[in-house]
Amino acid sequence: MIPSSVAGKLEFSKILSLIRKFAVTDPGKNYIESLEPVYNFEYLSKVFTRIEEAKSLLLGNINIPVEYHPDLNEDLLSSGVSGMIMKPEKILAVLRLLQNSRIVAGFVKNLEKEVPDLKLLVMGITSSSTLEHHIQSILSETGEVKDSASRELRDIREDIRRRSRDLRILFDRLRRTYSEEDIIREDYITLREGRFVLPVKAEYKRQIKGFIHSESATGQTVYIEPEESLALNNEIVSLTYAEKREVERILMELTSKIGEFSAQLMTNLSVLGELDSYLARAQYALKVNGITPVLKEYQTLSLLQARNPLLIESIGYNSTIPISIDFSKCRTIIISGPNAGGKTAALKTVGLLLIMLKAGIQIPVSPDSVVGSFDSLYIEIGDNQSIEENLSTFSSHLLNLNRIVSEAGTGAVVLLDELGNGTEPNAGSGIASAVLLRLLSNGAFTLATTHHSKLKSLADSNPEIENAGFDFDLNTLKPTYILKQGLPGLSYAFELAGKLGFDDEFIAQSKLFAGKETITSEDALIQVRILQEKLKESENKLSLQESRIAGLEKLYRQKLDDIERRKEDILIKARKQAERIVESSKSDMNKVLKELKESKGEKSAVKKVISKGEEILKTLSDEKSERTETELIQISVGQFVKIRGTNTTGKVIEADPVKKRATVLAGSLRLDSDFASLEVISKGAAKELTVSSSSAHHDASALSYRIDIRGARPDEIRLELTKFIDNSYAGRMERIEILHGKGTGALKALVKEILSSHPGVSRFYFASPDFGGDGITIVEFT
Repeated sequence: MIPSSVAGKLEFSKILSLIRKFAVTDPGKNYIESLEPVYNFEYLSKVFTRIEEAKSLLLGNINIPVEYHPDLNEDLLSSGVSGMIMKPEKILAVLRLLQNSRIVAGFVKNLEKEVPDLKLLVMGITSSSTLEHHIQSILSETGEVKDSASRELRDIREDIRRRSRDLRILFDRLRRTYSEEDIIREDYITLREGRFVLPVKAEYKRQIKGFIHSESATGQTVYIEPEESLALNNEIVSLTYAEKREVERILMELTSKIGEFSAQLMTNLSVLGELDSYLARAQYALKVNGITPVLKEYQTLSLLQARNPLLIESIGYNSTIPISIDFSKCRTIIISGPNAGGKTAALKTVGLLLIMLKAGIQIPVSPDSVVGSFDSLYIEIGDNQSIEENLSTFSSHLLNLNRIVSEAGTGAVVLLDELGNGTEPNAGSGIASAVLLRLLSNGAFTLATTHHSKLKSLADSNPEIENAGFDFDLNTLKPTYILKQGLPGLSYAFELAGKLGFDDEFIAQSKLFAGKETITSEDALIQVRILQEKLKESENKLSLQESRIAGLEKLYRQKLDDIERRKEDILIKARKQAERIVESSKSDMNKVLKELKESKGEKSAVKKVISKGEEILKTLSDEKSERTETELIQISVGQFVKIRGTNTTGKVIEADPVKKRATVLAGSLRLDSDFASLEVISKGAAKELTVSSSSAHHDASALSYRIDIRGARPDEIRLELTKFIDNSYAGRMERIEILHGKGTGALKALVKEILSSHPGVSRFYFASPDFGGDGITIVEFT
């Protein structure tokens, strides 16, 4: 168990207050306020499953429509007592509970696949349309008992309205009469003690027969009920009492009816409160990046990248420095280091997170964290001096340690702050060592902070004890609050003294008094820390390099895959083209043979058929020679070429014999093409046309799929770019690329303008970041 004093020292109540702010209902707030550590593995697993389901809904912007409900438990309990009358506002609260319970249950049941555990929770809600409709038939939305609630009430109110109407008629007549005679103070009638009266001037009060009810504060006005109205007023008052009695009777019956459903109403209220608490805990978890660590049913503890939620609330998540405490290879961890370095805060963080977790609250740690089964938490922290019991701080310290050593065993987590302080150092170290070893033999997990250097040596002789320490930045004279497990912390006393102005002679004398063993140990630890930092830096550089290599490997693999895809597409197209030629030739040859048979040996006809056959053979021969030429053609930088099927000529400025691709400078345009689409020509035959002006269709295989306009001015390149797009569309190309670069954005805007208005463009978009990003626009035609 965890005593309330432990929860108080760890400020657990502040966490509950933060979570309560997210709750909507009073029962939900009460549920959160009552949270306390639970040591049932199955129960906690169910709680965290429900919180995760609630988080998934919140992240998906799905809000369960839980509305505000007051705590109606006492009212519902008393509703079953004979003769009890609930106030109308309480009855309306019961109505809202019935309505909201029905709505919430239906809402969650519709999300059964997303939140199966929350669905099981709301299965406990029962609806009662009978009671819901009964309340609505009696009370209005404002809580008034309706006339239709009973025939008796309707008749009474009709009588009251009728008598009131008659009384108003009478008073209107009297008011007009006395106003003309200037007897009454104001031209209106008013009520006193539920009866209609006239405001009469004091000097004329004897002129009106009737009953004086009161006077004004100044005594200048007397409120008189005329004798003509006494009978009607009496009737109205009597009817009003009758109305009150009937309303009370109706409300008593309604209260009794509610009492019949009080058990299920209280269950509904409880379920909504529990559901509200899960939603509140889910919202809080999202705020502090809380998660459920790995839960185990055996003793183990590893809190990695743990942040104190109170610090998160104070300075923000990113400003809160995380710590890691790992008991996977030990049962005792001794934290050392400079004062104000974060040791006590580390203890409180571990303790607070464990209480939160056992109370069903997700905690801000790494998902790799592991928390096993433990049934008690002991903490010795702060000044325990007791004036009432005449105990010194050290005496109180010893009493608490004795209790902890006696009680803490397997399944306990013990947090000890400044262990062994408050007495002579050697004695304090001895007591502290004995305490740690006893707790270790008892099987407890112990996290202790200390300034005693002798405690650090316990880890050297016992593998189940580890050191940990906080660093100190000597440049800024401030603690780093970074905890490192595996090596003890350093005091940095001499270094800090030097930084604060003590001379070298003073520092040397201080070290002499401290002893050679202390100085040697401190210096050795400093050297180890330096080596650790260098090793960590090297590991970070290696990790960065590996990431870069992996990125490059991925990039080149993608490019290689793209090349392979293009190669496959070219082979498929070539194969289909060859098949078409063969089929066409077969068809033509069959026609020749048929004509030859039909000619019956006529000389002229035979010559004609032979001529056709020679044409077919020549076509096949030309196609074969063209393919052979394509396979053997070599393009090199400096040659002048013509793009087959067009009048476009230019000079080769780049050539890749492996990929069989070349870049041709045609005027101010850079065209990318394969070797097969190029024909080597002489310099004299070269023309300075960059894009053919012919309106005829071009073969797509002869056109370049890419144009480079980088460095050109928009007004100079507009016409050439438009022609390139038109010819690509006319040549039935499926896809082209326009290299415009990123620059000022002028060329990019020009490309977008032209493509947006082109009728043949299906869509256009930027290349992927690995292949040029927004410096290249890819165009697809319809």
